[in-house]
Amino acid sequence: MHKPQTDPRPHAPSRLAASRLVRTVAGSIRKAGLGEGARLVVGCSGGPDSTALMVALSLLGERLGYTVQVVCVDHGLRPEAAEEARLVQQVALRLGLSARRMTVHVPKQASLQAAARTARYQALTKAARDFGSQAVLVAHTLNDQAETVLQRLLGGAGPRGLSGMTAVRALEHSAITPSVLLLRPLLAVERSLILTFLTDAQDWIAPLPFIDQSNHDLRFTRAVIRHKLLPQLQAVQPSVIPHLGRLAEQLREDADYLEGLATEHLPQVVDLSAPSLPEQLAALSVTRLRKLTRALSTRLLIRLAPTPLASVHLAALHGLCEHSRGTQSIDLPGGIIAERRYDTLYLRRRSPERYAVEQTTIPGCGSYSHGRHRIRFRYLHEDDAPIQESSPSAVFMLPAPGFPLWLRSPRAGDRLRLAGGHRKVSDILVDAKLPRSERSMLLLLGHEQEPLWLVGFRVAVPTPPRRDLCYVKIVAEWVTELSEEKNQSPSPTAGP
Repeated sequence: MHKPQTDPRPHAPSRLAASRLVRTVAGSIRKAGLGEGARLVVGCSGGPDSTALMVALSLLGERLGYTVQVVCVDHGLRPEAAEEARLVQQVALRLGLSARRMTVHVPKQASLQAAARTARYQALTKAARDFGSQAVLVAHTLNDQAETVLQRLLGGAGPRGLSGMTAVRALEHSAITPSVLLLRPLLAVERSLILTFLTDAQDWIAPLPFIDQSNHDLRFTRAVIRHKLLPQLQAVQPSVIPHLGRLAEQLREDADYLEGLATEHLPQVVDLSAPSLPEQLAALSVTRLRKLTRALSTRLLIRLAPTPLASVHLAALHGLCEHSRGTQSIDLPGGIIAERRYDTLYLRRRSPERYAVEQTTIPGCGSYSHGRHRIRFRYLHEDDAPIQESSPSAVFMLPAPGFPLWLRSPRAGDRLRLAGGHRKVSDILVDAKLPRSERSMLLLLGHEQEPLWLVGFRVAVPTPPRRDLCYVKIVAEWVTELSEEKNQSPSPTAGP
């Protein structure tokens, strides 16, 4: 961490300290409940927006006694990022601020930008804890807000999503230490004002600001919105950016009001007399839920669901409530099931045993756990004790050494060798009239390309032995344990 030098900053133009941008930042900090002398962490990438915020905080620090630490997060995604972080620290020192560079690991996932954002906020939260700050300041602008609204509109978001970013929100709660707030003090400021501010400050901040070329990469939706869609909309309506900002504010106020009403109606809709189901999150009276307006019932369902629901999920939930009889269910994001049982709508977590199990290799004899169950393998010799009949078990004659075997959930197209020939596993289960909820809990054991055992349900007819191969007998036993283990996939607990 770099320490500020003694009075290192050059003389700043007086118009900077009196600018609208600096006044806006000061007002936002006061509105968040942070008084004079507050300790603040500001994230700065060296781009125009975050550089302007860093300069504004330096000017306010002189007048209001703020102690500010500049944090530059290096995501490790661009080779020039380390040098840029060094220059940000250098300028921060020139402005009389302490500075810190933090390197993060960004996991590879579908949305690289989302993964980078998560890693960045985690680092900034840690920096705030280390610095003793209650707030992290970031430099999202009114332009960013407009881009966010358009991006969410294109993604099919509802009123809450279209309300965009909030000026203040909690980054982290702790029962031991104060909450860390995320502040966006420039959220009402257009980028044109920021560029004018930086022109006046150029001699003070050179070589900043940097231009991140990845922000021009049209493979990203936000870049397309920023460099193509928004300019076209501004050609039609020059005030489209402030219009979108005001729309976000109005929708947020409406969403807050409706969610408050939904909270008031929640006790009326909860069905306390409904039988409890495993992993239950809520049981609602469908009749009472349908008496509410669609706006209230939608927000009530959003509140009860532990993961975000898109409009397509909400439409499916409402459709589920339209049926008048029988039992039907739908899958929701995050392993959640919505199940309609006559007049009761259940929201519950999918039991760990109901998750599809990816193919797992069984390398040899031993005991392997799966949830509350255990599958055990051993060689069967002439003088061995007979198989315990108390547990589902099967004996296989396989080419030596018999292993490795594999274990997984059944897949479409799986076939089991029966006396009359191969049959689809799905057809076997339908013929057996096994409930769908129980089918999803079954596992399939196999050797090479051949399924051997629909565990605890049906054993395949063995293939005819070949004279040129040596065979071994392997016993597999499926045991239900008393313990409440929650493993989602088999894992070894004992060796041969």
